Amino acid sequence: MYPLQRYVQSLSPGTYKRVNLLERLLCQASTFPESVPHCQNLRNISFHPDDAIGRMQRVYGRPILSSTQQVRKLAAIESVAFKLATWSNEAGVPPPPRSANYSKISFTHSAMRTWDLCRIIESAKTLKSFTSTVGGRAYGGIPFSCVTPILESLWMHRQTLEELNLDIEGHSPRRELYHEEYQPSEEFLEGMTEDEQKEYKEQWADELHEIAAPETAPQRVSLKDFPQLKHLSIGAHTLCCLACGTGDGKGRIDSKYFSLVDHLPFTLESLRIYGRGQAVDDPYLEYESDLDVDTQIEQLAREKDAKLPGPKMLEGVDPRIPNEFTVKYWKDEDDPELFWRDPDDNRFDDIDDDL
Repeated sequence: MYPLQRYVQSLSPGTYKRVNLLERLLCQASTFPESVPHCQNLRNISFHPDDAIGRMQRVYGRPILSSTQQVRKLAAIESVAFKLATWSNEAGVPPPPRSANYSKISFTHSAMRTWDLCRIIESAKTLKSFTSTVGGRAYGGIPFSCVTPILESLWMHRQTLEELNLDIEGHSPRRELYHEEYQPSEEFLEGMTEDEQKEYKEQWADELHEIAAPETAPQRVSLKDFPQLKHLSIGAHTLCCLACGTGDGKGRIDSKYFSLVDHLPFTLESLRIYGRGQAVDDPYLEYESDLDVDTQIEQLAREKDAKLPGPKMLEGVDPRIPNEFTVKYWKDEDDPELFWRDPDDNRFDDIDDDL
């Protein structure tokens, strides 16, 4: 969804605010569906940055949670996608769990907080596809991505999830994947303040009363808990961690006995592996493990046909597919290789002429 904006006069004389007319229309359609009946036929909605930010390929803070509110009740909505997105102090109040009609959620080339991703995952009534990939350019700090809470939130959709794409190792601490006692710091999983919790309960009082409480994930969650999973794209280290199992009940991966090929769902039809053999870009995220991930993947490539009914397609072994990473905004501004081009957005086709 590309911004369609105009300046309108605010209540204070001489001051103006910018209004996204498309978002206002969606809000009207969600709140009063009979007043905008044609919007009820929308199936796929993608939120893009505005022209200035999009041209620079910079991740931008937007009220992500509020944006999901605008579309979650549309009658025909199937998918919602965000590109070049990051968290915002004005993200909004999260939607109630199992209240949204969309079944496909996508964040690409984005730098999202783990807590926000989890709440959006849980908002879907059913979830068939989830994508979260990093990238773009960012000012200041970049939020880390914690894998365990994401998998625990996805667990509530284990009977419907068919496609999972997690290219977030460029933002993930390896210690979380391999250390059995690792606990993410509060800043990683920071949620609502006391006032925001009060606002959440008041705003969704009626819906929360009608919605059954979401299931609580077991202490240990693994990829084999997802019996419908067909298409998996994931970082090499994250793959080994989630195959073995993660959560409060996870144990240390015993490199002597662990075999990746024996821990994957039989339902997989395609597997894409990111970052095989790739070093961590941020030393703070590094953690030494005695598990030889490259050897595990090579063994998977050799034995998959004998041990797994699928996958029919295995990518990322040779040639390798690198992990995505977020570029600091000021880094190598003239390097065209560091500019990602959205294939669905032709507004910046002349960018090559300017680099």
